[in-house]
Amino acid sequence: MNTKLKILFFDLNNQQEKKEEEKENELKSLNEIIIDKFIDEHFITEKKINKDNEKPENNFISFNYDIQPKNNINIILYNLNSFNKTYSINLIVDAFFIIVDIENKNYYDKLINLISYIKDNCANEIKSYILGIYKNKNNIINEFQNDFIKTILDKKKFLYNYQLVFFDKDDKNKNLIELLEDLFLKVYKNKKNIKLTKIPKSETISYENLNDDNTKSCEIF
Repeated sequence: MNTKLKILFFDLNNQQEKKEEEKENELKSLNEIIIDKFIDEHFITEKKINKDNEKPENNFISFNYDIQPKNNINIILYNLNSFNKTYSINLIVDAFFIIVDIENKNYYDKLINLISYIKDNCANEIKSYILGIYKNKNNIINEFQNDFIKTILDKKKFLYNYQLVFFDKDDKNKNLIELLEDLFLKVYKNKKNIKLTKIPKSETISYENLNDDNTKSCEIF
């Protein structure tokens, strides 16, 4: 039986708060666009899509994927767009992914509010991977510049990884695809190498470089 890798994507578009007619006419969210691009660039099997905004544990995309050569696993990508209570899925996934449009000032407040939700309603030992998406580096707002946002995130005292990545929905987005491959592999290795030592809840760990050897001793799930 394939190893299952469960990842929860937080949807900062808050689509559940919109009227039904608005939902039907709107474009796909950043989460959906980026996941679709990842799937399109890889050979996957047994793809399954399940929509259920009322029950996040039933709102997912699932597929089998070679995380490493000759190592096929089942990846389940859940989507949560309501942040008003604790859901069972918040406590059992292997990682949280947060995609943020860092050229849009509205996303800063949304991210800060989401972090409060994570701290109050999610397992503290689950790491959040924050992807700051931009199309033009000159348009990144001040709040999402590395020095500023990392200072804020460190003060929040939760496990995170903050990465900036170029994204254009009309582009092949090779860098973004490679970053997702690396992050999925990193989460998978963490899952396979669970250590007995627990990280204190008050400890904050942030990494800029995915290839930093120092990350190996700290990422505990």
